[in-house]
Amino acid sequence: MFRTIAVVAAIVAVIAVLKYQPPPDPVRPVDPIPAAQEVARVADFPILVPADPGWQATAVRYESTPQSDGAKVWFTGGVYSVDGPFASISQSTAASAYYLEEQTSAGRPADLSTVDGVNWQRYESPKGDRSLVLLASGETTVVAGTGSWTDLERFAGSVLPVSAPAQS
Repeated sequence: MFRTIAVVAAIVAVIAVLKYQPPPDPVRPVDPIPAAQEVARVADFPILVPADPGWQATAVRYESTPQSDGAKVWFTGGVYSVDGPFASISQSTAASAYYLEEQTSAGRPADLSTVDGVNWQRYESPKGDRSLVLLASGETTVVAGTGSWTDLERFAGSVLPVSAPAQS
């Protein structure tokens, strides 16, 4: 009888190990302002940070990307809720077709969106992501996300410039 129990317990243990899936990584909010202020010291363009009250940043970075031709890219991305749509903003002096393809998830130009009187080019990707692109003053700004066009337009309208902290 002891052997039978041991065999059954071993089988259950193997099944448990094979079927175990760790819980999903929870969304960890970050404050984009300190990083944005530091980047504002060195960037060649005004650094923008979303101020949409329903949105929570989960990632910030300032680095070149495979398609930015060595130009640094300011990126901050986040979510509206744990299960809600994702939205991000990226800014760079890069403007090549390859860079736009990278930042818009291989999106193709569609029609225009007007946000606060400014025309943004809409891009739609094959997998359903949407992007708003603004090329102005040698700078490329891409607002991208998984929500509706209305969500993206609201998000784009919420961005505010961040100033570098005063030198002490």
